[in-house]
Formats: sequence, C-alpha cells, structure tokens
Amino acid sequence: MIRFDVVDYKLTVTAETLMVPEFRKLVDADHSPQKSQALKDLVYVWGMYDEASTYASLSFDEKEKAVRRDAYGSTNYLIPRDRQKYLDEAIEVYTKYNETSERRLLNVMQKKMEQLTSFLDKMLVDTDEQFDKIVTTMTKLKLIVSAREEASAIVERGIQKGKTRTKGNMERSPREMGKIGYKAADK
Repeated sequence: MIRFDVVDYKLTVTAETLMVPEFRKLVDADHSPQKSQALKDLVYVWGMYDEASTYASLSFDEKEKAVRRDAYGSTNYLIPRDRQKYLDEAIEVYTKYNETSERRLLNVMQKKMEQLTSFLDKMLVDTDEQFDKIVTTMTKLKLIVSAREEASAIVERGIQKGKTRTKGNMERSPREMGKIGYKAADK
C-alpha cells in the first residue's frame, strides 16, 4: 500500500512513495525548491482516492470540488497539461496499489446510484407511462440501496481487518511498529 505522512500539519512525501517511479516523476516535474506544486498534487491524489481521506464520504462530484478547492485553492483549478500526465500516472498506480476489488465494485455501485438519482431527477411525470416508469424504478430502489449497504459493510469489515494485522488483537511489538532499537526503558 502507498501511504502519505503528515508532519507538522503538512503532507510529506515518504521515501517509500518516492521509490514508486510514477510518484518520483510527479515530484521531479516540480522544479520549485519546496516542491509545493507536487505536494498539492499529492494532496489531490490522497483526497480523491484514499479510503481514509476526509472526503471519502462525499459523492464523486462533491469530492472533486472539495479536494480541488482544498488542494489547489479553487474548485475550478485546471491542472496544466504537462503535469496532468504525471498526475494521471500517479493516480493509476495509487489506486492499483491501494484499491481492493471490493472497493472498485463499491465505487461502481456508487456511481450507478448517482446516475440513477440524476435519471429520476430529470424525468418528467407528464404521462401515465412516465409515471409508471418512475414508480417501477423507485420500487427497485430498496433492493439497490440494500445491496449497496451490504456491499459497503463487507468492504468496511475488510478495511478494518487490514488495519489490525495482528492475530488475536494483540499489541504490535516495537519492531513491528518500526521502532528499531526501541527499549522498554524508553517508554
């Protein structure tokens, strides 16, 4: 999995992230000393595609606007074409390494539900035939929402299992937590 770190309330690039060629290209494309544009791009990737991001519960369109606003300062910010290529590659590899097949299925279900919502919203009720079509669609909504909720619960259980990688919910050792050279007296 590819993860980002936050230090002093700022996103930082980890060595592990920079080992991934697509992320390295994205960072190297920013020639500024502080790599501020690359960091904004990484905030965008995290906000849009990380399950633990603050924006995860928003619909795709709402998420896109909120992440653009918070990462770039404007909901209408357009990423320059020369950087868009690197950003697309970074997004692809990020989702490849982080997204499970269950999560991809859940995302597809979410998009289809948004399309269905839009479809129902745009339908007019001028004739009995249109009314029947709307009622038929709405009666199927219970099944669709129920299936989505079940799938979501399954995915969330899988995510929680991934967070606790110890058997029997035991506490991880200092070595497992990356504290090499850690001594009990250092507590």
